[in-house]
Parts: sequence; C-alpha cells; structure tokens
Amino acid sequence: MIDLEKIIKCQRNFDKKLGWYWNSSTDGEKIKYLQYSVIALAEEVSEFAGVVKEILGEHGTLKKLPERKLKN
Repeated sequence: MIDLEKIIKCQRNFDKKLGWYWNSSTDGEKIKYLQYSVIALAEEVSEFAGVVKEILGEHGTLKKLPERKLKN
C-alpha cells in the first residue's frame, strides 16, 4: 500500500519535471499552474465521458458491451 509521503514525493517530482516550483513561485505563476491543471483535468474527464457515452450507447442499442478494446 502506498503511503501519503510516497504520493507527495511522486507529485513533487512530477511537478518539477514540468518546471512547477510551488514553494518559490509567484502568485501569478501559481495561478497559471492551476489554470493548466484544471484545463488538463477537464479534458481528461471529457475524454472519459466520451468513452462511457459510447459504451452506454452501444449497450442501450445492442444490449451488449463493445467488443473492441479501449486504448490504455
């Protein structure tokens, strides 16, 4: 089981790879990071919703789950 400290360390490493330094950033930079994060999250949620919609549509019409495998 992953503990919270490992998750925090992983997130900090990810942020550093993107050039996001929360502790030393200005308020303006932090707002830019948050804007990017929210937009990226919304795009991912939208993509997932599209897949769910496709599955539900096919299941509703054909009464079965799609046969094709979804990409990871």
